[in-house]
Amino acid sequence: MDGEENVGPFRRTSARTLRMATRMASALASSDNRAQAALARLEALESDNAGVEVVDLNDDEYGSTDEEDP
Repeated sequence: MDGEENVGPFRRTSARTLRMATRMASALASSDNRAQAALARLEALESDNAGVEVVDLNDDEYGSTDEEDP
């Protein structure tokens, strides 16, 4: 029954999709729509990269390229 709730006109839309649709609609209505469309695309790319995982490059003592005396 849960799968049927998200079908057709009752399908849920993410807040990000709604926000970007609103920005794109205003950009298309503006006389300076190239700049606003570029800004909207840039903001979409930035929000897609928000959850980047940080990797510690020095976590493997055996994989180090530093020459150390034992």
